[in-house]
Amino acid sequence: MNLVDKKENCSGCTACRHICPTGSIAMVADDRGFMYPRVEASSCTGCGACLRVCPLKKDTLRRHTPLPEQRIYALKHKAEAKRLSSTSGGAFTAISDYFLGRGGVVYGAAFDSNFKVSHLRCTNPKDCDRLKGSKYVQSDLADIFPLVKEDLERDTEVMFSGTPCQVAGLKGYLGTEHKGLFCCDLVCHGVPSPSLFRKYLLYLKEKDTAEVIGVEFRNKSRGWRNFSFAVQTQKGKTVVPFNDDPYCYLFSINIMLRPACYSCKFSNMSRVSDITMGDFWGGEISLHEFMDDKGVSLVLVNTAKGRAVFDSIRGVVDVKESSSMDCLQPNLIKPTPKSPHTDKFWEDYAVKGFNYVISRYTLKNPLVRIDQALRLWVGRAWFFPYLKRAKSILAGGWS
Repeated sequence: MNLVDKKENCSGCTACRHICPTGSIAMVADDRGFMYPRVEASSCTGCGACLRVCPLKKDTLRRHTPLPEQRIYALKHKAEAKRLSSTSGGAFTAISDYFLGRGGVVYGAAFDSNFKVSHLRCTNPKDCDRLKGSKYVQSDLADIFPLVKEDLERDTEVMFSGTPCQVAGLKGYLGTEHKGLFCCDLVCHGVPSPSLFRKYLLYLKEKDTAEVIGVEFRNKSRGWRNFSFAVQTQKGKTVVPFNDDPYCYLFSINIMLRPACYSCKFSNMSRVSDITMGDFWGGEISLHEFMDDKGVSLVLVNTAKGRAVFDSIRGVVDVKESSSMDCLQPNLIKPTPKSPHTDKFWEDYAVKGFNYVISRYTLKNPLVRIDQALRLWVGRAWFFPYLKRAKSILAGGWS
């Protein structure tokens, strides 16, 4: 059975692997480092269970009870230390603390000791702190879905956080709605290759001739709006503007994402989770007094279950109700567009290696710097018409 006719049709969620009754499916990395299912023909019975759970082969497995209308909020954690250590306003921390306080468990993406990004099961605040912060690389779900199922069967409350496709994959694997499951997804830009990130860490080690001991994609030392990239090696800590870091720049120009990300069916306001979290960009006018440079979270409350949890955390957060008109983000409208240079980038990466693509496709190349400056200058003239059209789309119109 061929599960993946096109790589654009697989998000790597692992639901097919875990639902297979004969254990005939393994997740195997391709030449770009993305994981895809491989079926062992000799043991496959052709039952089709794998096809039935795939979140990209059917409607997005929405089994929740929707609210009469989605609610949108700007949120700031009242504990400044927790907010400053978060990517945006600390929404994840407020929700995860709530579940830990009820004796529940929290699942989310974390760096391990070798900076591999994997989903982790957490039962205490110290472990849960590892889940905070952005990780711009696809996480390894390994055997997380069966662990979630075991927790739910023991009547343990579960908070699962991940990308929308991971949430949809988990719901497909579970098959039925579970009262004890609470899902949070992200406003996702797309996921880069774990293999590419490993090569990048080696690049940093060679550059500084020292081991990397810390990575922070969204450092706030220069503010939340002008977030920076920080890397800690045995020789010290370096903080640079986000796009000045080669890996971050490649992420920002959409050149190294998983193929499915460019046609993501979850990039819209109809969400698969109970609560959606992200950065609250765009509130400087309507919520001027509420906004600051320490971080503000965007929270979309999507279900009745999400409403109940949101109401329960109000004592530890400050919130302002908002609307889709004020929280504009491209990935709430459409998928991240594929860079016109993506195919050539991967071809050069395969033939010439990581150091070459760093020198060719990032700001280390003077021609790229000139191109970026021109795009910024030309883009200003088109920004406001685009903004107006995007807000019209969010409001439900196409004029």
